[in-house]
Amino acid sequence: MPGDYTRLSFDPAADYSRPRAEQGRMLRDAYLNELADGLDHRLRALALDVLGPCTAPLDLDTGGAPEATGFRIEATADGKSFTIGLGRLYLHGLALDNHGEVGPQEGPGPHVEPGLQDLRAAAPVRYADQPYLPNPPDLTPGRHLVYVEAWEREVTAVERPELIDPAIGVETDARMQTVWQVKVLPKDADDVDCGTEDPDIPGWVAATAPSAGRLSTKGVAVPASTDPCSVPPDADYLGWENRLYRVEVHNDGMLAQAGFKWARDNASVAAAVTDVDDTRTVLTVSRTGRDDVQRIREGAWVEVLDDDRELSGTPGFLARVVTVDRLDDPTQQVTLSAALPADLDPADHGRRTRLRQWDHSGPLVGADGTIPVSAATGGLVLEDGVRITFSDAPAGGTLRTGDHWTFTARSADGRVEELTQAPPQGPHRFYGRLAVIDLPNEVTDCRGVWPPACAECGDCTVCVTPESHADGTLTVQQAVDRVRRTGGRVCLAVGQYELDEPVVLNGAQSVTLSGHGWLTVLRHRGSGPALVLQRCRGVTVSDLAILGDPVERPTEGGGEGDGGDGGGGEFPAIGIAVAGSAGVDLLRCAIARTSLLSNDGPQLLQALITGRNVSDRDVSHRGGTEGGGTGQGDVQETAIALSGLVVGLAVRDCALLADLGITAVIRPRERAADGPQPLGGGAFLMLAGFELTDSLVYGVDGGLLLDERVQLSLGATLRDNLIVGDGGAGVIWQAESLNAALTIRDCRIDGGGAGIELAAPTSEIRDCVITARPVGDLTTGGGRDVQQPPLRLDGTGIALTAPRLAGVLSAVSVTGCTLSTVGPAIAMQLAQQDVVIADNRLDGGTGGVVMRPGSSGSRVVVRGNEVTRTERPDFPFEPGQPMVGVLLTGVTDGEVRGNRIHDLFPATTEPTTLMVVGVFPQQCRSVTVTDNILDVRLPEGATALLVAGVVAVTSSGRVEVLDNVITSGGRPDRSAVGLLAVLLFLGRDHIDTTRFPAPASRETLDPAGDAATLLARLGGTGWYAELKHGLAWVTPARVFAPDASVLPAATIRGNRIEADGDSVAVRSVLAGPLLVNDNLIRRTDQHPGDANQRALLDGSADSTVVSANHLETSALTAVRLDVPANRVAVTGNVVKGAFLVGGQALQPPWAAINVAL
Repeated sequence: MPGDYTRLSFDPAADYSRPRAEQGRMLRDAYLNELADGLDHRLRALALDVLGPCTAPLDLDTGGAPEATGFRIEATADGKSFTIGLGRLYLHGLALDNHGEVGPQEGPGPHVEPGLQDLRAAAPVRYADQPYLPNPPDLTPGRHLVYVEAWEREVTAVERPELIDPAIGVETDARMQTVWQVKVLPKDADDVDCGTEDPDIPGWVAATAPSAGRLSTKGVAVPASTDPCSVPPDADYLGWENRLYRVEVHNDGMLAQAGFKWARDNASVAAAVTDVDDTRTVLTVSRTGRDDVQRIREGAWVEVLDDDRELSGTPGFLARVVTVDRLDDPTQQVTLSAALPADLDPADHGRRTRLRQWDHSGPLVGADGTIPVSAATGGLVLEDGVRITFSDAPAGGTLRTGDHWTFTARSADGRVEELTQAPPQGPHRFYGRLAVIDLPNEVTDCRGVWPPACAECGDCTVCVTPESHADGTLTVQQAVDRVRRTGGRVCLAVGQYELDEPVVLNGAQSVTLSGHGWLTVLRHRGSGPALVLQRCRGVTVSDLAILGDPVERPTEGGGEGDGGDGGGGEFPAIGIAVAGSAGVDLLRCAIARTSLLSNDGPQLLQALITGRNVSDRDVSHRGGTEGGGTGQGDVQETAIALSGLVVGLAVRDCALLADLGITAVIRPRERAADGPQPLGGGAFLMLAGFELTDSLVYGVDGGLLLDERVQLSLGATLRDNLIVGDGGAGVIWQAESLNAALTIRDCRIDGGGAGIELAAPTSEIRDCVITARPVGDLTTGGGRDVQQPPLRLDGTGIALTAPRLAGVLSAVSVTGCTLSTVGPAIAMQLAQQDVVIADNRLDGGTGGVVMRPGSSGSRVVVRGNEVTRTERPDFPFEPGQPMVGVLLTGVTDGEVRGNRIHDLFPATTEPTTLMVVGVFPQQCRSVTVTDNILDVRLPEGATALLVAGVVAVTSSGRVEVLDNVITSGGRPDRSAVGLLAVLLFLGRDHIDTTRFPAPASRETLDPAGDAATLLARLGGTGWYAELKHGLAWVTPARVFAPDASVLPAATIRGNRIEADGDSVAVRSVLAGPLLVNDNLIRRTDQHPGDANQRALLDGSADSTVVSANHLETSALTAVRLDVPANRVAVTGNVVKGAFLVGGQALQPPWAAINVAL
């Protein structure tokens, strides 16, 4: 009940630290109350700031090591209810103490606890027997949230007569009592845990919402009075007495439904009800008043209530007083206008039935004894110029029973204390989660604990040990739930933590989960990931290991095409799943499938450390099908799986060993439309800022896979990593770029099928060591469109392909890398633009830089590279396999500059190949081959159909061969064109499109009587053949003629060309002009007078200029040009051997201005 005060003056907004009494002055109750309220506010603020909103301290009353027993929820033995642990809990700074039943009782009695040496019961309190919640509702089956609600209430001698000192005989003071109630949220909480956000808990926001009631007060103006004894003429308050008004909400509801009552003197006129007659209208009270002023009046409204009603939030019973005994009457009875309800029983003294008087009256009072709040929303004068106005915030909110406001009115100055939309002064209710229960078995503790469970926590907020995790005292999940919303560090001690369910951080902010290195092990034996980070901000996971045991899961009828999830219904991850999060750091973690650490695991790791290529013989426990694909029903376990919008993800100093190292898990939209699915992936992945540094990534089916369904913004960096894909590529990056750059630098990457498969524009690969092994025909899966032509990744180091959506791969550079591959070192497919390949060492099994058939490019630069081939016993050279140093296809602006190409065809057990070519531009608009060193000599005993330093094939382009050093030689197949330094096919003449029979080999090609020479077979699509009318591309179905609309041209200038044996130094079939200037062309390995030796310069052109060359050969003929004499200019050459034009010796005037040796 409210006390009789002059005023309640404590105001936190005034920032007063404490009051000070002055000597010789009156000591007011307001002074002492303000002192007590200020001290209480300071202590509660300190507890809240240090301990947090809902924290149980360690209790010494455990009979052993201290434990946080206060308000701990535990299931009863029968599993039908729960108990509430004895001890303290700090709820928003308010100290709650559960003493248990300390009165007389059966069984063990209370004892003195060793902490504060208070009396405490022997056993925890059962849910149904708690002291401040009479008749709690029955528990229902299912999963529910258990919480505590607490507030303070005023207690006077009306409820507690023992507060009166018999020596004085009257009440002198009141008390503030802390009340707590442990409740169960009635709505099911199937998806709720301790870390669930408030809005996501059914019914929680409504149950814990503060009152929306707001009250404004002021005095209203009155006419001036001529009575000198009246209040001042400018006063608003007309009362003769100093008053403390109390306005209180009686029945809750919105502004339109709620009712209120008001009283003078803080509604402190009250009495205890000791009995009721049979009519239940005549009440016997402890007293009818203190004096003639503060007494119960006839006609006044009074409220009868007891503890049960007050604690349950039920308003009291209102009735009018019909009659009341005088103060000196011995009966002390009050007669009411209506009978008491049956639930009010004054005979039960434990319920402390009492009566208090209110002063409201008038026509606005309804039949229930209240004034509608709606009547005061526009302002209502209570009496004597005191006006109040109700409002709500937020609009439409609920006013709660018991909400009250107090304000003063003083007759000395006629002023009313003004409130402006003030929230209720009380009761202030606080709420905290205690546990999530699923009786009879599961109880999850949600309390915070102080100090942390580990005595040596250092800067950790919560410490977990393997023992506390195993026995459920403090699990990893409980620990992260404690700091999820407030932030903090969860430290895991060294040891193994068994996980049957994922540890979920949902909506965590500023949380660090750290161990003590790789001896802190999370052993995950369930389905899904071990750790889920969903909707997190600023979360760090560091210094721990995650070991996963794959769980066999049935497929849903999907293999490769099921969104990359392996076909199963679960999130296919054994490690960490990151979904819709920002600022996530994964530091110094090890994530591994346990089978990779046993059996062949040590051999595998040794191979990675020593640099030996990992082949099929090394690993017998692949998760995918033979050849590295993903078979029907396979479950691909992923070390780190991503989905949703992931911003600022950093993976540093980690070791990842799984089927896939890092990948996106993207489900079809119809499967992800039900909202967030932390274990099921999302409908998209947008990666905004990604960093992978200083890490080891080993994937049985691939290292890093981000396919074309992924979008990248803010850039990505892969730096100083070792990335290995055993049955798949080391890195597959096909993410759609939103003006973002990808940088791969200082990495060592090994892949099956390909080292790197890149389909992302604005990418840089720099200073990497890349190796690749063949796995047969490999498509990347995971969302690749079946209509897009797959790459044959037969051990390609870097595969550059145009993204499907953009259609062209642009702004890509590969610089400073070392590549050792079984297939081509760098392969390009489809449209390329602004590609730079520079300063690399390329050791490719079938080529250095190769553009595959059907490719094109608007600007391709190959500069400063060393291209060679090393013999590999594990992967022998395939007989008949062509070998090209640089092959450009369909390039409009190509540059091959400053490269060193040598030893393309090492000695093998079967030393035969189709062709060996240094630089081979075909169907290019403009190509410059300059400043290169091209050594295409065959080893001893090797043969080939075609050996050439430069081969240029185009029907409508410009080719410049400038300032190169070209050496060619060896033993060609005599029936082929043979050994050449430079071979130019630039034809435009129309040729007969006679169909050719499908040739099984070169020998069976018979182009209808045309004297044709098979030159090369490229990519299994056809043959280049020299006909007497020019060049043709021959397929089994038809002959493709060159374009006759564009004039091709070729320039050979400033080169040093050396040809061995019977090599032709320069061979041309050219439909445009040919310029051969300033070259040194000579044949080594001389055979003087050999009539069978070919000419150094041999071929045809539309017109020719041969100027300032030095040509030297031991053959009878040095130059043979099939060009009309009137379309030739030959000047300033030094020639050893015959110079024939159109079959004739050089004629005047040219003979005189050249030097014959």
